[in-house]
Amino acid sequence: METSKYYRYHLVMENGEIDSIELEGQVVNTLKKPVTDKGVPKLYIVKHQSKVVYVGHTKQGLRTRLRQGFQAKGEHGYHGYQWRNLSGEVDLF
Repeated sequence: METSKYYRYHLVMENGEIDSIELEGQVVNTLKKPVTDKGVPKLYIVKHQSKVVYVGHTKQGLRTRLRQGFQAKGEHGYHGYQWRNLSGEVDLF
């Protein structure tokens, strides 16, 4: 049986946007496979300072899911992630 690996991305947030992304201490331009694979169930956790601020799940690619959560304007009742307005640093697991 294959064990699941977890990935820890470090995001720097500013003005409701992701300013930079780090993976394993290296700055990256975007999230990497396998978290961007479609059709694969993913549980993701967002931590700000010492608090878990969000737990979500998706079968979409995580890059797509995050984009939707950051760009939502309340149309059709979805207002997006509340944590997108945090300033500073968050960890995405």
